[in-house]
Amino acid sequence: MQLDSDRKPRRLISLTPLIDVVFILLVFFMISSNFVEWRKIPLQSGQSGNSTSSQGTALLIRVTDDHLYIEDTAFDSIALNSLLTEKMDENPDLKILIKPEQAVKLQRLVSVMDDLQTSAINQVTIVK
Repeated sequence: MQLDSDRKPRRLISLTPLIDVVFILLVFFMISSNFVEWRKIPLQSGQSGNSTSSQGTALLIRVTDDHLYIEDTAFDSIALNSLLTEKMDENPDLKILIKPEQAVKLQRLVSVMDDLQTSAINQVTIVK
């Protein structure tokens, strides 16, 4: 009896390592993905040389952690929206200047800007 020594044994390709690699890639991309909806906030840049008194139709809002101030009068967001709606009825070309205080968080500023957008105010500028 003679063994067939010329034939090499066939190697079977195992799918287990391939499945492991695909699973690791899947987990990696699931963890590194971000499902937060990003959206653009339209802003006008502050022009140098323009003052609020020369514009005549600008309203300065100071933003702190707790309140919003217009001419040293504190407002919450609901009262500010009603005030701005009245001012917009009087002057549709009203421009809003937002001045955040030193330690105000960015989320607070974005929330104020979202509130202004719901009041149908389109001309918002952030100043230092």
